[in-house]
Amino acid sequence: MAGKTISRAKSPASARAAARPLARKTALITGSVQGIGLATAHALAALGAKVMLTDITRPADLNPIVRRLRDEHGTKAAFECADLTSEAQIDALVRSTVAAFGSLDILVNNAAVRTRESIETIAPEDWRLALAVNLTAPFHLIRGALPHMRTRGWGRIVNIASGFGLMASQRRIDYVTTKTGMIGMTKAVALDLTGTGITCNAVCPGSTWTPRQQGRLDRLMAEEGLSEADALEKLRTGLGASVFLPAESIAASVAYLCGDSGAYVTGIALPVDGGHLAGGGWS
Repeated sequence: MAGKTISRAKSPASARAAARPLARKTALITGSVQGIGLATAHALAALGAKVMLTDITRPADLNPIVRRLRDEHGTKAAFECADLTSEAQIDALVRSTVAAFGSLDILVNNAAVRTRESIETIAPEDWRLALAVNLTAPFHLIRGALPHMRTRGWGRIVNIASGFGLMASQRRIDYVTTKTGMIGMTKAVALDLTGTGITCNAVCPGSTWTPRQQGRLDRLMAEEGLSEADALEKLRTGLGASVFLPAESIAASVAYLCGDSGAYVTGIALPVDGGHLAGGGWS
């Protein structure tokens, strides 16, 4: 037997646990009824996590969204409306998540608002809204989630920042400022939580194909009479994007950071942009 490697087959139970490492975890994902948020919900549910979806309004097609998460991944899912400009509603959202699923282990701050305005043209109310949703809401959500994570000695906080938080662009004063701030918050929180079993990271997507982009494409085709190919090229050029990423690619990065493989990854701002920033970034 000397020199031979003896392999042991995994038991069915241990194989299932390995395939569903988040089976005893609960994830709260903001802005999660479409786009990156919904793709992230599916990615975490596929690993066994229970998922709380949230948005400012209840979508008309909510039931099929929740049912698909449950049916496809064999886990629990629910939805809660919340206005993230309200600290009281943020607190209620955290309480509802824990009441529904018994814990809050993973927080993904994905909800965001933005304009296409410069420092001279942005309305003060739009500036205040961006600060409230993009920066202050994650602050309150993290503070609300941390006691539950500390109780279990385990937690994952993932902030969906942006490539615009790593490199600025014109006419995006609110988005660039708040996403840059989110990256700074991520680093500060990560250091505050060193040694607790709780990590905090930021994912910085490039231009991602979402229902918002599809709506812009449809408007270009209708209003300017462009072919789909020409409208897509105009949209891509206008955004300064080298490529549109599938939302699932962002979700996969979030899932990595939430799993055991990400246990010692904390305080990073991870670009997921197809190499766009490496080539010079946005125009």
